[in-house]
Amino acid sequence: MKLLPTLSALALISFQAQGANITLSGLVLPTLQDADGNALDDGSVVQVGYLLGLSTGQDLSDAGNVANIDWTSFTALTGQGSENSTGDFDTRISSLFGSGTFFGENLVFDDADAIFAQGLPVRVAVRVFDSVSDITGAPYNTYTSATDAFILESPDALNPNAGRADFSINDVSDSGLIWQWEDTPFQTVIPEPSTILSSFLAFGILLGQRRRN
Repeated sequence: MKLLPTLSALALISFQAQGANITLSGLVLPTLQDADGNALDDGSVVQVGYLLGLSTGQDLSDAGNVANIDWTSFTALTGQGSENSTGDFDTRISSLFGSGTFFGENLVFDDADAIFAQGLPVRVAVRVFDSVSDITGAPYNTYTSATDAFILESPDALNPNAGRADFSINDVSDSGLIWQWEDTPFQTVIPEPSTILSSFLAFGILLGQRRRN
């Protein structure tokens, strides 16, 4: 995968596909916390990605559909543990906008077809870890949203909103937010061993698919 030269821009993550940019943007203003309620340290790992097997047409305001989300299918596009984890792709917590906040840098790829293994559209999700180094077994939590802003569609020259998704959280009361561990929103959780194993198996399967394509 060839990395194109970019200029840094606040809360902007772009992927070039079929002559058009695929853009993920987001700024998380509420404090992201560890299991004890303390703000996550600067440099804590953040992964921006998407969820597999989740139809973008599903109504996630329906509790039944939310209960069926397969969080182990989360596929990281940036951050440690993804295929893109160096330079601007090394997404992490920063206190630039307050303790425990997160924003992205400008990232551009020229091989988005390989990145989005299941094709577009996808529903964007973000995973936050309580670790600045090794994320294996580290406490984490993942969020997505029922809002259309989290749906990333294929770029379309006739639709300026296509090819863009926004993972921002402006306030803890933002409507539509869905957390993997809903009882502890904005806080990381120590996962059960079975959850860790399932996540690694899912990631291994995805890597195998990409290498065959």
